[in-house]
Amino acid sequence: MIFPLYPDAIREQKSGAGAVNVTSYTTELTAGGAVAITLAAGTKVGQMKRVVLDDAAGVATITPVLFVDGATVALAAAIGNYADLMWTGEFAGWRLVGGLNATVA
Repeated sequence: MIFPLYPDAIREQKSGAGAVNVTSYTTELTAGGAVAITLAAGTKVGQMKRVVLDDAAGVATITPVLFVDGATVALAAAIGNYADLMWTGEFAGWRLVGGLNATVA
């Protein structure tokens, strides 16, 4: 059984493409159009990560370094859409455990 672990409550503010951190639970993403972001390996089994869209300008595509459920998660272009991911370990990777308008591809 894996229990959720929530890292630091400080929110990361991210604008545009690139890597999001794994040191804070929530990343608020201002896409400004279609954007691709990456998510590195977690630091502890059970670690949670939430990526939330702060604008409706475009689809955000999240590509975790390891992803159990597929290759990417796409967040539809609408304010408040989000993806909740849990790190399940270096042999399995991230798993999508919740979200709003988050689609696995």
